[in-house]
Formats: sequence, C-alpha cells, structure tokens
Amino acid sequence: MTTTTVPVRFTDAEQRVALRLVRGLRNQQIADELAVCYSRATAVRAQIRKKLGLPSGCSTAVIVAHLLDCLGPRLVPPPTSTVQAPQLDEREHRLLRAITQETRPADIALSAGIPPQGYRSTLAGLLRRVGVDNTTLLVVRAHGWGLLGAHRPSAVAGEADR
Repeated sequence: MTTTTVPVRFTDAEQRVALRLVRGLRNQQIADELAVCYSRATAVRAQIRKKLGLPSGCSTAVIVAHLLDCLGPRLVPPPTSTVQAPQLDEREHRLLRAITQETRPADIALSAGIPPQGYRSTLAGLLRRVGVDNTTLLVVRAHGWGLLGAHRPSAVAGEADR
C-alpha cells in the first residue's frame, strides 16, 4: 500500500478526529463526543485518510497504524498500556503487520501467509491474547508495546532466518 511521504498537516478538526480514531472510537462515537453530525465525522475521517495517501475504503486499523507510524507524538500521544505484551509467535507478528497494511480479510490472510479459512480463528486468538475486541485497538496496543512502528524490534523470533 502506497502512502504519502510528504509531511502531513492536519486542521484542528482533523486532529480532534485523529485522536479519537486512535482511542478506537467509531464514527458515530466520534460525532457524539465532538457534538457534530455523523456525516461531518465521516467526512473528516475521509480527509485524514486522503492526506495520509490511503485508498478509499481502507480500515480504521490501517488509518490508525499510519497515524501512529507517520505522525506519532506530533499528532497523537504515544499509546501506552499497563498490560504486559504477550509473547507473539512469528505467525501472530505477520498477522499483526498485515492488519496495518490490508483491509479485506482475504488480503490480510494472504499477506500474513495464513490460509483464508484459518484467518478468523487466528485473528480471534490474537485479539483474545492481546485483550482487545477489534483490530484498531490491537494496532494501538501493539504500538504502545513497541511491536509496530519505529520502535519495533528489528527481528522477531524466527523472522531473522527468512
């Protein structure tokens, strides 16, 4: 997936929405919290996606991963967690990275090297181990642990041999 490498500047409204996306809120929750209509929250989310150079229809997890990777503490405070990171195996790390790059389950499975029929159960197991209920919060928590982004260790057990 191609994204912008030009520094991105967000309006105040875009920054407010971005902060809430990183907290895992959905468009209606963002609209309610900011006291704006749903269509306004959705439009601002689309502006953020466009400024990041992401395609139409990409998942919130992909948008959040790019917000955290590209803009980090300039726009959003680094996510933190009081929960200790579980030891993820190579397959779980591949799935985690694929979730930050792909939107469709079939594409995530292909990118992660997981058979499409095993995607849902593998994802459910990863979400359970991490203690979250959706992929956006998975990405946020993984960033907080340094498993994604600039602070990610260069090699994961078993990965260095490939």
